[in-house]
Amino acid sequence: MITWVAGTQCREKSNAAKGGSENIMLRVRATYTFIKAAVIIGFSGRSMMVKALLPGLLCFFVISQALAVELPWNEKVQIITDKMFAPEDEAALAVTFNGVWSWSGGSDNLLPDKAAAFDGAGKRKSRNYSIVYTCRTTPQMRAALESGVDLRPAVTCDVYGNASLADWWYWEKEPVYMLSPNCPVFYEHLLDLARKAVDHGVDCIYIDELPFLPMEISLKKGSVLFGKYDIEAFERNLERKGYSSFNDYLAREYMNGRRITDRELKSLFSISQPDDFNVAVFLRAPAKRYAEIRQWVLDDYREFQAWNHFMKGVAFISAIRDYARKKGRDVKISANTIPGAAGDGESCARTQVWNKYLDFMAFENQYNTPAQGEYIYPPQGKYGAYYRLGRSLTQGFVATVPGFGSNECFKGHDLSNFTALMFCEAFAYEGNWILGRFFEDEHDEIVEEMSIYTRFILKNAKYFEGQRKKNAVGVLYCDQGMLADGDRHYSYLGLCQALAELNIQYDTIFSGNELFGFDDLDEEQLLGYEILLLPVANSFTLSQLKALEAYAASGRSIVIYGQDNSQLPATSNISRCGDLGLEFMTSYLDESREKIRKSLPTSFQPMVRAVSEASVKAVFYERDNADCCVLHLINYDYLSESDMIRGKQNLRVTLRIPAAYEKAQTGMLLAPGRPVSRVSFERAEGLITLQIPNLEVYSMVVFEKP
Repeated sequence: MITWVAGTQCREKSNAAKGGSENIMLRVRATYTFIKAAVIIGFSGRSMMVKALLPGLLCFFVISQALAVELPWNEKVQIITDKMFAPEDEAALAVTFNGVWSWSGGSDNLLPDKAAAFDGAGKRKSRNYSIVYTCRTTPQMRAALESGVDLRPAVTCDVYGNASLADWWYWEKEPVYMLSPNCPVFYEHLLDLARKAVDHGVDCIYIDELPFLPMEISLKKGSVLFGKYDIEAFERNLERKGYSSFNDYLAREYMNGRRITDRELKSLFSISQPDDFNVAVFLRAPAKRYAEIRQWVLDDYREFQAWNHFMKGVAFISAIRDYARKKGRDVKISANTIPGAAGDGESCARTQVWNKYLDFMAFENQYNTPAQGEYIYPPQGKYGAYYRLGRSLTQGFVATVPGFGSNECFKGHDLSNFTALMFCEAFAYEGNWILGRFFEDEHDEIVEEMSIYTRFILKNAKYFEGQRKKNAVGVLYCDQGMLADGDRHYSYLGLCQALAELNIQYDTIFSGNELFGFDDLDEEQLLGYEILLLPVANSFTLSQLKALEAYAASGRSIVIYGQDNSQLPATSNISRCGDLGLEFMTSYLDESREKIRKSLPTSFQPMVRAVSEASVKAVFYERDNADCCVLHLINYDYLSESDMIRGKQNLRVTLRIPAAYEKAQTGMLLAPGRPVSRVSFERAEGLITLQIPNLEVYSMVVFEKP
């Protein structure tokens, strides 16, 4: 987890996203100025018009070309590996970003023997390897000590004063300690490492465990952030709020002004000096008299540390960007910040807004499916919910590093078909699947198989890059509701997976929370959707309520699932259902999925009307500022016992294409490892039906304007 410094405004946009939009606006303004000048001068005479218009048109052509190709690398298609692949594998897979997860540990990342690797990467086409920092470390402390930096004071404690250990991870059979970002020495050390990384010429600094440490705060032994520097940070915050001491805070907030007396401090808390009374002493005391207050204080403390941690992290990212800018380096910043946690709903609301400050996302995600049971595997479209949530948070690509626990169905064979399936699904949903996991067995075979898919994606990158036009359905993800109840995330996941299985195209719209900000909702953006689905409607900020009221007043449809605190009127365009998303996620029953279909307005007509095979799912969209729309077909008929996918013959798909393409006669059929072909279609009642002769893992059909 990399964090630090203070002072950056919560609400400012990420520098990278802001800079990219400014550059585009400058080019657009330049184009407009040249054309405007040509037109005005043209009215004074034909010869003058020609002389003036030609340079303007030439400039327009050149600038239009720049707009089409000048995407920053974090917004382009990347073939990514989790760890460094050997040069021969890197070449075979056409890797463009080798080792996003390289060299975790910290200080040892920048030892002299690693410098040659940086230099070697620069001579190839792949990105220089990123650096991973973390708040859990034994090797980092050792390496820092060798360079004269003692990180032992940064080891944080639980509420009982015991050193905090990362009990899920060991380094060479030794326990790993948790370090606090509230320790100035640790911050300076992390910032020094980041500067060295910039000086070494890295393309990206990757940060591990960025937002998660405050989530571990509890009264259990082994918890975190009750060390000296952590408590001091909390007390400084109390002073900023006008409290003279922790005792004063307790009295004014929770005890009707009555302070705990010196006698009580001694008898109940074993404190002889009032100045020694702090939040850790209060929380660990067994006194039953204050049991109810104790939970309230713990909640306050966790919320403060989450906010404090966020502010330090934002400022740390800003400091890295400033240093890189001074050095003339374009260094991208990413982190292991999950767009919604797969196994921990509570952390969702406290992790999302970090992504507003990142250039791209590369996150761990785990979806455990029992080896036995009724669960659909692979999860059809579930990762799409993460990719689309991620894309609503960052301009860059959204990549996942898969983790699947100890599922027995994966053992005993390679996973080349599974990897190919999830890799293709990711790109269809504007995501990315980081390669490397599951490559341990049958490594050479998987590399050979996957090279077909990686080269296919790169060859057709133009269909995956850039913006896509809005879908008719928007799924609103309000983080304020997540802050109140983290389990609402599962309602979002279930709803989106059902939409994917129903071949209903949707966008995710993110809005933040009152703790971290970014809770504004763009009313104009909302009005671009025919239907708004609210799987997280249990709590809203005033800004969010105002935008929802404006949307409802427009007459467009709103469907609310589960607990509803929207305060929206009971009008015909607003419908309220049970928590159908959560119901579907916990059952995956056909009838639960059908309930979600029926919850949509009867007037809604999806773009994809029918796919002849239930195991094949479609992703369909029109590219923004481009003359094509794209249909992705993903074959989920996967047999986990043998890593086989049952191919489909003569697959029929019926859909409605945008009006601009109605005169198209054929579509271009593209599939990994196959030559490009054309597919014709039938027309009836405003719909087209096309037949795909053979679908193995994945295919796409491109419709071009005639």
